[in-house]
Amino acid sequence: MEREWPYYALGFHGLQLSEIYREQSGMRCVRWQVHTSIEDRIMSQRRFPSPVRVKSATADLVISTAWDAVEFLKHWPSKRGREYRIAMQHCLDALDGLISASKARLSFICAARIAGLLA
Repeated sequence: MEREWPYYALGFHGLQLSEIYREQSGMRCVRWQVHTSIEDRIMSQRRFPSPVRVKSATADLVISTAWDAVEFLKHWPSKRGREYRIAMQHCLDALDGLISASKARLSFICAARIAGLLA
C-alpha cells in the first residue's frame, strides 16, 4: 500500500522546486534545481543600491543589505510605530525575493528618518 504524502511548492532564497518524483520505494521526494550563481542572485536581491547611515547608542552604523536592516530593526532604539512595521516587513520580503532591495531601503530610510536615527 502506497502512502500519500502532502507536498508543497516551496521557494527559498533562489531555490526552485523543479520536480516531484517517485523513487523506487514509492515515497514522494523533492528534487531541487539550484541556480548556478545562487550566491550572486541572493546578494543582488538583498544588497541595497547605496548604504544607509544610521545612529545607534554607541556609534554610527552603515546598513548595506536587507539583512543588516533586519538586524538593526530587531534592536530598534525608538518607538516601533507603523513605519517600523512596514520597514521590517519590506526588509523580510526583500530577503525572500518578494520585493526589491530598493523598496526595502526606502522603507528603512523612512522609518529611520521619522525616528530621528539617520546619521
